[in-house]
Amino acid sequence: MRIAALLLATAVAGCGYPDVDWPNRPAASPTPVAAASCPSTGAALVGQPLSDALTARAQALTGRTTLRVIGPGDMVTKDCREDRLNISVDAERRVTAIGCY
Repeated sequence: MRIAALLLATAVAGCGYPDVDWPNRPAASPTPVAAASCPSTGAALVGQPLSDALTARAQALTGRTTLRVIGPGDMVTKDCREDRLNISVDAERRVTAIGCY
């Protein structure tokens, strides 16, 4: 009985849809934003404590409209948004990195 189940599982594993260019196939994920497209002027804020004034200044310096603060151990999506500014902070809420990704 186990052998029959194994053979059936092996046969079914080989079945699947061929790689066809379906008309409703979702678009490819966006191209990551190049590092050069993120002004490096925000780097001057690294080491400072996080505040509303700092985040507003960072957004003004980089031209980004959406903000994401990333703390230690935070889970982060890998989607790339051209309008997003990421500010990484340490446990004391001091800025450790600023990036547009």
